Amino acid sequence: NMSLPSSMAQAEPWSIDKLRAYIAIVKELFCPVLSDEAALLLETHYKACRACHSGTIPVTVRFLESLIRLSQAHARLMFRGVVELLD
Repeated sequence: NMSLPSSMAQAEPWSIDKLRAYIAIVKELFCPVLSDEAALLLETHYKACRACHSGTIPVTVRFLESLIRLSQAHARLMFRGVVELLD
């Protein structure tokens, strides 16, 4: 069982209005670009998924585009202009 640091354990959840305001600000201020490392990681993952013939759902370019958009969205939420490996 992991315990949260005391500063995080006492933090109050954000209100819906505060969350909406934060999202609006980061959408306006940031248009993250992929770092070389993040681009390579996404490309490698995409190629590995394409090579895995599970037969259920084909992996298309839309899958890669979705990964990029999700990575950019996470970078925005973390208040960064560059997509890093952690995103």
